[in-house]
Amino acid sequence: MTQIMTASEMTDGQIDNLADKFRAALRKHRSDFDSKSVQHVLGVPNLGMEILAPFRKHMAVISKMMIESREGIDRMQSPSRLFETLQMNGKSLMYSSDRSVIDEMPVGEGKEVELYFFEPEPSSFDQDGCITEEKLAEEYEFRGLKPDPFAQMERNRAIAFADRFPNASVWKGKDGQWCSILFHPLARGLYAGTRFVSAVRGPRGWVAGGWFGGVRKW
Repeated sequence: MTQIMTASEMTDGQIDNLADKFRAALRKHRSDFDSKSVQHVLGVPNLGMEILAPFRKHMAVISKMMIESREGIDRMQSPSRLFETLQMNGKSLMYSSDRSVIDEMPVGEGKEVELYFFEPEPSSFDQDGCITEEKLAEEYEFRGLKPDPFAQMERNRAIAFADRFPNASVWKGKDGQWCSILFHPLARGLYAGTRFVSAVRGPRGWVAGGWFGGVRKW
């Protein structure tokens, strides 16, 4: 099931949880601050709103993610076998580049997961409209996500999903090189009716217009 994270009011329990985390951080670092200076800062007008600003920044990013609940993921099968099931409705599916990226893809864990899809923040793209794998890794980290390309490939067994949400996964391979798999929407023109999956080892140029997937790190 696909859903965009919808707005609902923050609960009292969540407020208490957030306050407890801030309280614990202050106690851990209390030796960093002298009491007289703290008393002075406590008099700053709207201090609470200033402290709230970083929390708002996280919320603004997280609230734009899309959630996919996936059940019954068979992680006992190989990534290559799963890839072979990515054909449906009589349409041919072709892949390009390095097939070994699929063969060596991390399998991950968990039969049931929540997949989160996000579009990178505009500020992460360079002046040419591209984003690097290193910047994408920062986007994953800021959202508290890690790649799960196996679960994402399983989601794309319903190949029409990529027609609505072209999506990719980016991770570090066993050799330390960047690896990625990109699920393209239905092609037009010469290759009309074909859906492509491209797997690449090494950096590739990423432009705006696609979604990246992952699962929660905690």
